[in-house]
Order: sequence, then structure tokens, then C-alpha cells
Amino acid sequence: IRAVCLSSSRRSLCSTGTEDYPFLGAAVPPQSDTDGQSASLPSVTTVLDRTRPPESAIALARWLRKKQEALGPEGFARYRAGLLSAGTQLHRSIWSYLESGDAQPEAEVAGFFQSVLPILRTVESVQSQEALVVHQQLGYKGRLDCLARLRPDEGDVNSGRQRPELLIEWKTAHERKIAGLKDAYDAPLQLASYLGALNQMRRCCHGNEDSLPPVDSAILVYAYPDGSPAACLRLGVDQLLPAWSAWLHRLRAFQLAQDRAAAKLTR
Repeated sequence: IRAVCLSSSRRSLCSTGTEDYPFLGAAVPPQSDTDGQSASLPSVTTVLDRTRPPESAIALARWLRKKQEALGPEGFARYRAGLLSAGTQLHRSIWSYLESGDAQPEAEVAGFFQSVLPILRTVESVQSQEALVVHQQLGYKGRLDCLARLRPDEGDVNSGRQRPELLIEWKTAHERKIAGLKDAYDAPLQLASYLGALNQMRRCCHGNEDSLPPVDSAILVYAYPDGSPAACLRLGVDQLLPAWSAWLHRLRAFQLAQDRAAAKLTR
């Protein structure tokens, strides 16, 4: 994949092999970003939205059309605004709970919060919430939901050992139950991209890989509006490595499209 190389004056694209940027991070010297060039990097969600596979784009367009026909233009606008509001309010309530042990969720997300509460009670050693991660060499950024540890299950023979850090992504499921990763669409790629950037930052900033071990696991938590127990999808290396490879292909497609657009402007 082609990586974004940051310098003090401009962003340039250079060719490199994907093996130079493994999921668990590589000892690549960090590039200078003294002028804040990372602010102009595309976000993970932007890359995924603009490189959606044709079949997914068609399915999404069909769903949007049916919703618009059923709700009308104004009703559909309110529906979409409600989705965004629910996600924001739920994240705010989760933040409050993990920071203080208490939360007073708004009525519109009370069911969602009740849905994730059993999982929230197992979260400990929170390292960060809503943290920005940047992969300067590959040229993208994202904002992870939560980096923490989970308490061991009761009766776990390894309960005395500290569990490793993992990435937690909180999502809302409004209209259907989540049965497995097949229902998660691009979410595994999203998590892999965040962890790839996080692990790269750790290696670049600390050098000694033993001081901050790479994070190689994550969970996707889907909250339900009726308060029923949230779906919790666990992703280990076996799931995240293929997702990382798929993310690299999507990122490359995005970069190539950006190159073509830039070339047209210079003609």
C-alpha cells in the first residue's frame, strides 16, 4: 500500500510494501508533524464510506429508499437525526459511567444504556476514551471509543492475573439483532484500523516494544433500544489480521482515487 509520508512542508505519497506496516506495529521512525499536518488526514469512517463495495452500496441505497418512501422526506430526516442523537447521547452516558461510576442517561437512550450496563460493570483499568489515533506513515486517523481491561469471569482459573488491554467499540442496533460478525459489516475493519494506528504510535513513541505491548483484541458491543442484553462480539488476532489486510486494500483504493482527482485538477 502507498503510505503518506509527512514532512514539515507537505504531504507526499511514497510506495512501500504492506509488510512494512503490520497490524501489531513496526519499528518505523515517526515522521515530523510539527505543523499539525495530521489534522488534514482522512478519517477511518471517511475512507470506509467512500470505498464501500458495490453490493454494500446498492443494499444501503435500497434501504435508504425504502425508509424514505415509508417515512416521507421530513420523517426520514427526523429518523436519521434521531439515530445520530442516540449514538451521541449513549457515548456520553458511557463516558460518564466509566469516569465516575454513575450516569443519568437521557430518556431517549435509557434502553440502550440498560442494554450495555452489564458489560460496563465488567470494564476496569480504563486507559482512554474517545482518543484520537493517527497512523502518520499510512496517512489516516480515527477516534477509538475505549481502551480498557475486562474483569475476569467468576470462577476463571486465571482470575488472579491482569487481563490484557483491549479496544471496545460501542454501537447501537436500532432495528435488528446482531447474530455475529457477518452482521457487523465494516466494523471489524474499523477496529483493525484503530488498533493498527494505536500500535504504531506505541512503537514510534516508546521504541521498546516490551514497555507497551501491542493491543491485539477488541470487542464490538451493540446496544438495543428495548434494554435487552447487548450483543458482544469478540475479535482476536484471527479476526483482526484479515480485517487489517482488508482495511489496507480499502485505504489504498481511497488514496488512488484521491490521486486521480488531484491529477485532474492539475491538467
